[in-house]
Amino acid sequence: SDFGDTWQEMNNGLANERVYCFLKYNNAIYCGDNGPNGIHKSTDNGSTWLPSGSGLNIPAYSSLLVRSIAANSDYMFAGTNSERGIFRSSDSGATWQVLHSIMDSTIVIDVSTVDSLLFAGNYAGMIRSADNCATWTIFPGFQNSLKSIISFGGYYFGGSFRQGLFKSSDGGMSWSRSDTGMAPLIDITKLIVRGTDLLASTEDGIYISSDTGNTWNNLNTGLPVSRSAQSIAAKSD
Repeated sequence: SDFGDTWQEMNNGLANERVYCFLKYNNAIYCGDNGPNGIHKSTDNGSTWLPSGSGLNIPAYSSLLVRSIAANSDYMFAGTNSERGIFRSSDSGATWQVLHSIMDSTIVIDVSTVDSLLFAGNYAGMIRSADNCATWTIFPGFQNSLKSIISFGGYYFGGSFRQGLFKSSDGGMSWSRSDTGMAPLIDITKLIVRGTDLLASTEDGIYISSDTGNTWNNLNTGLPVSRSAQSIAAKSD
């Protein structure tokens, strides 16, 4: 409630407290985890959570986890670490259907909707779809392992696995490093926009940029000493 200055636990109803991603969609908050349901939903700003993973079909013994959730006006999308790859929902997460992609690795680290396109990333790089996952094409410009991508201020920002943060001014065809102020070669787990600021969850906690990603400062007061952050979500001002 104070935009990252302090933190409190909000785990009521979660089967597993290891949460990998958040999405705010249709007046609800969704989180992806590695519990028996894979996805949970909250309609009271995170005070309580209910299962929302019907169709993911996660066996009790499975190590399947939901790494990312995204949405556009038609569908929600979930990226997982299983051989099933990407799931899609047309009913606000009530049920899910499996999709398949052309990715070399089946571990889908990030699924993001950006500028009417759907991007999916893993440790090999990035692919994108312009038809709600019916077909995929390789996006050649980003050669690092993609973990999160957003569009903001006329730029694309791509967070990578222990290679830091990158920025593109030409629609993603070329990239340059944009992580001054962060720990070197940091693992970027999620990028989001809040107002005129960029926020990044990382293995070194939370960072904020107020100058379109040119410089970054940490927001770690109240987080544990071991403060690896898997994801972040924020309300607007």
